[in-house]
Amino acid sequence: MKKLICMSLYDDLSMTTYNLSEVDNAELTGIVENAPEGTLFVFTCDKPDGSSVIVCPGGGFLKTNLEHEGTDFAEWFTKQGITYIVFKYRMPHGNPDVPGQDIQLALKVVREKIPEFCDKLGVMGASIGGYLATCAATLLPDDEKPDFQILMYPVVSVDDRLTHLPCRERMFGNSYSSDKIEQYSPIEHVTSGSPVAFIVAAADDAVVSPLNSILYAARLQKIEIPISLHIYPTGGHGFGYNDSFVYKQKWLQELGEWLAKL
Repeated sequence: MKKLICMSLYDDLSMTTYNLSEVDNAELTGIVENAPEGTLFVFTCDKPDGSSVIVCPGGGFLKTNLEHEGTDFAEWFTKQGITYIVFKYRMPHGNPDVPGQDIQLALKVVREKIPEFCDKLGVMGASIGGYLATCAATLLPDDEKPDFQILMYPVVSVDDRLTHLPCRERMFGNSYSSDKIEQYSPIEHVTSGSPVAFIVAAADDAVVSPLNSILYAARLQKIEIPISLHIYPTGGHGFGYNDSFVYKQKWLQELGEWLAKL
């Protein structure tokens, strides 16, 4: 029987296991505003292949979109043998170091607490959740980085030309200055130690420019990190697992084939 493992990152590092059918779905649905601590929701597989992915939903650093950018993908991943981990992370509240700290600890806890699922451990992020994912892929020491990254319309920079300005304001408060661009922009820290990437976005995204995806992919390509980049003509921002995204089946098929070759 499939299990759900709940792990608290900042309270007591507690880990509780439930039968998935017995879980109160209210905790896994809707939008979570201002989570006081980091929590990992681990969806196990009937036939795990030893790999897993930590998913960082979007929400503009105001909330966490737990469903269509998080839990809605769980069945799709677990059917393929991939343990699926939804990350309810903290909001920065003016501290730009919080996103990097949270994803670093999430990777560490997963590797320590459930190593049997970490033969390959990846990160996945949507919108500002993509910022957390790319922080993990670029800013951490090589031995702490994930093994792969999956990015949906990600934010990869705090530069005016690319970033989502309201998110940047929530990261830095009133303390932002241009000298912090390089330090806090994952795109500026791509190295040969960065993991392979699958990236998807829509060309008509008016919230987070698809140039984030394109330029980040170009940085990876330049140093011969394998990429799979998919920019669809329509879809806007925040399509996640929504059936309304007309290219949903196409990009998920491409993602499944890419994952099978890792």
